[in-house]
Amino acid sequence: MKKLISGLATGLFILGMSAASNATTMTTHMTADDAFQLYISTDDSTLGTLVGSHAWWYDTQTFNLTLTNGVTNYIHIVAWDLYGGPTALLGDFTVSDSNFKFANNSQDLVTNTVDWKVYTDGFGGTLGTLVSYGVNNSSPTWGTMSGISSDANWIWDASHEQRYFSTAIYVNSTAVPEPTTMLLFGTGIAGLATVARRKRN
Repeated sequence: MKKLISGLATGLFILGMSAASNATTMTTHMTADDAFQLYISTDDSTLGTLVGSHAWWYDTQTFNLTLTNGVTNYIHIVAWDLYGGPTALLGDFTVSDSNFKFANNSQDLVTNTVDWKVYTDGFGGTLGTLVSYGVNNSSPTWGTMSGISSDANWIWDASHEQRYFSTAIYVNSTAVPEPTTMLLFGTGIAGLATVARRKRN
C-alpha cells in the first residue's frame, strides 16, 4: 500500500511539474495617451491583478505576465487623459504557445475596433463605441511608436474621459500538448502501472 501511495504521489508530482513548466505567458508592447494601468483578470467584470502602469504616452512599455491555465483570461486596461485631447490606446499582444488564443483565433493581437471592448464606467459596465484614429505610424498626431506593430490601431471612443478597455484570451481546446508534457505524462502513468503490478504480485 505504501508503494502504491508513493507511486501515485510521484506520478502527480511529475504531472504537476509538467503543467508548471508549460505555463503560458503573454507579452505586450503598449502605450496610451496619456496614461494607463494594465491588469490581468479571469472575470471581465473584475479589475484583476495589476501588471504595470505608465504615465507618459511617448514611451512604449513592455510587460510579461503569466496566464491562469484552463480558464479565459482578460486583458484589462484603464486609460485616461492628463493634459487634454487627443486620447488613445495603442498596443500589440502575443501569447507564448497554442494553449491560448485571442478573439481573432490566433496567438497575436493588436488594438483594433473589432476584438476589443470599451466600457465607460468600469469593467462589465456600460459599453461604449470604439473608434480608430489610424494605425501606428500613419497618424500625424502621434507619429511612429517604436516597438509596437504597424498594424496596431490607436483606439478610443471619441471622448477624453477615463475609459476601460477589455479583450479576452481564450483556452485553445485544439492545442497540441508539448512533447515534454506527453513524455512526463507517460512516465507518470508507467510508474503507477508498475506499482500496481507489484502490489498484485
